[in-house]
Amino acid sequence: MAKPFKSKSKMTSEPAGIPLTGTKADKRLLQALKDDIAPEATPALQFVTEHARVISAIVVGIVLIAVIGIGYRWHHENTLAAGRAEIAVALQAGNAVDVVAALEKIIPDLPAELQVGAYSEVVIRAEELGNHAQAAEYWQKIYEQTGDSGYKTIAGLGWAKNLLKLEKQEQAEDLLDKLAASAGEALLPQVQMERAILAERLGNYQKSLEIYQTLQKSENFYSDTFLAAQVEQLSEKLTQQTKPTSEEVEPGQ
Repeated sequence: MAKPFKSKSKMTSEPAGIPLTGTKADKRLLQALKDDIAPEATPALQFVTEHARVISAIVVGIVLIAVIGIGYRWHHENTLAAGRAEIAVALQAGNAVDVVAALEKIIPDLPAELQVGAYSEVVIRAEELGNHAQAAEYWQKIYEQTGDSGYKTIAGLGWAKNLLKLEKQEQAEDLLDKLAASAGEALLPQVQMERAILAERLGNYQKSLEIYQTLQKSENFYSDTFLAAQVEQLSEKLTQQTKPTSEEVEPGQ
């Protein structure tokens, strides 16, 4: 008679797959992960494992820098908005004298981006009032602080104009000569014209003549007839200037 089948109370071998719990399960899971990772990825995984703390610190640092940057931009934008509001209030202070006083009071504390604009407002009113010293001072500030090359040339011309009003011809001449070396193509003819006019006023006819001749050869918005007349007039002045007087002529000549 056949013996009845008796089930075993304990399996002699572990089922296929990975156990879900226990120390042995953890070891087998780690081994399975390693088996699944491509061989070429192993060095990178090892590097990440060995430098986990350093990598974490770097990530935290990047996040902190981003947060600080966002905070700075927010603060800067609010500072600019507050500065613009202060300028708007100053411009409503009353007459030109009051506006200039109000602007001068707030300018030192304005953000750098707003100062040039405030200087321009002072210049407009200073010239209206005929205060050429103040206008020259603020044109100089614009010239030295603006990052726009075109506006820098315009500021230099405004500065020179007010220096001439103050009878500071030599300083104006030096400034115009400096502008001629740095002005862009669009504004260079105007700078050259101011140089030619000033040189003639100072009696330097040769310099004035050469500048007008340079203008004749370049593209500009001045009339050819006007430039030709200036060249002719200055040539005559130079001739008269170099012609010996009757006292210099020796007797018998």
